[in-house]
Amino acid sequence: MRIILAKFSFVNLICTIGCFLQIYDITRRFLQFKVRSDVSYKYSNVIELPAIDLMIPLATAINFTKIFNLKTEMMISICKSMVKTNSENFTLKQIIESCENDFKNGPIMSSFALCSFITIEDIEKSADDPRDNILAIIWGQSSQDILKESCQLSRYFSGYAIYVRISCLQNSKPFNMSMDTATMSMKIFGALHNTLRSYYGLRFADPSSLPEPDFTSYFIIDHKLGEFPVAAASYTKTITKSLRNPYETECQYYDKVKSMFECLLNSSLKQKNPFLVPTMVYEWGKYPSNLGFKPTTDLDGNYNDEIPDEILKHCTQKFYANECEKVAYRVEGKIYPGKTKNVFGIILLEPPRTPTMYLKAYPKLQWSEYLIFVGSILGIWFGFSVSDQLIKSIQYIKSRSKKMKQESKFQNEIETVLLSNTIQYWNQLANQKGKQKNDKILWASSKYKRDHLRSRY
Repeated sequence: MRIILAKFSFVNLICTIGCFLQIYDITRRFLQFKVRSDVSYKYSNVIELPAIDLMIPLATAINFTKIFNLKTEMMISICKSMVKTNSENFTLKQIIESCENDFKNGPIMSSFALCSFITIEDIEKSADDPRDNILAIIWGQSSQDILKESCQLSRYFSGYAIYVRISCLQNSKPFNMSMDTATMSMKIFGALHNTLRSYYGLRFADPSSLPEPDFTSYFIIDHKLGEFPVAAASYTKTITKSLRNPYETECQYYDKVKSMFECLLNSSLKQKNPFLVPTMVYEWGKYPSNLGFKPTTDLDGNYNDEIPDEILKHCTQKFYANECEKVAYRVEGKIYPGKTKNVFGIILLEPPRTPTMYLKAYPKLQWSEYLIFVGSILGIWFGFSVSDQLIKSIQYIKSRSKKMKQESKFQNEIETVLLSNTIQYWNQLANQKGKQKNDKILWASSKYKRDHLRSRY
């Protein structure tokens, strides 16, 4: 008996240790807050009109004559550096004419060159308002122009370009239509009419976000000055949802770009010589006109480390977390070949060609699953710990049941014997009473016979 108890105690100890190890392991994994990513695609039955961003490089947006008059010495220096042959063989007039052509043919590099010395005042005085070049926003099958009544045009600028944000709302919500309606309307849901200059970019965006400063995010429409092509643009929408701290994605519910922008702006304006970071986008008319840009590259395209490292380090550490919810658009487009007789450019807005992509993060081990795992582990441990008691209880129940059956059988036998004896007793009693009655009848009969005989004789 002692050997059995010792064996059972050892097994119980092993089971207890294993139970706690399993609970420790599952708890450790749960507290790591790992996530699993799920990618899904869904075709939407409704098409929304996102915000439209237009990007015009600074060299294209400004009036060359105006900026030359404002910054004559700097412009002459830049123009001489841009002339490929020996500038001594050219007159100043020839250099300026060649420089103007270079500005038109290479707007990106020319914009980088302008950023090295231009100020906000120079941009405001020399740049034409691109909003005047937006003629109409055509919406829906009815070809309704919603520009004046429902759209807001906002200007922005950076060290390299000027931006126009076109945001159209219907009852405080984006314009939308069913996919079937868009399919019936020659597979377009709208159009943008404009007279923008020879080089500009277009992209779609979330109305609550800032315009994207990166040129590579735009669909570039390049055409000869005076010609207005027909182009088509569509978008691919991506919706990202992550989990905030303590999960490993460590996201936050905020606009990361805006927060980073405000941090860099506040830090750069507090410097001894305030400046603007050229790669950030600023709202028009909100900053002192004497501010200039501190370029991140020099005229040769080499990296210029003039921006203090502490500014970037401070802002990067402060806003390192990604956004928990983000809507992004990727633009696709094409320019139809051939010359047109249009007096304005047309950008056809086509429905998305690909489904909306959903990137969603889930807990790798959810709270309910954790409870189920712990409960199952404890259940197994409890089963082992009470197995001996269960066996004893089962044996007791069996023996008790057997004993009760035997007692019940014995009781039934006793009751049967008692009942049989009772019946026999009553039968005997009945027989005795019957015999006495018969004796009385026989005695009465014999007496009657005697009396009858006596009366005759």
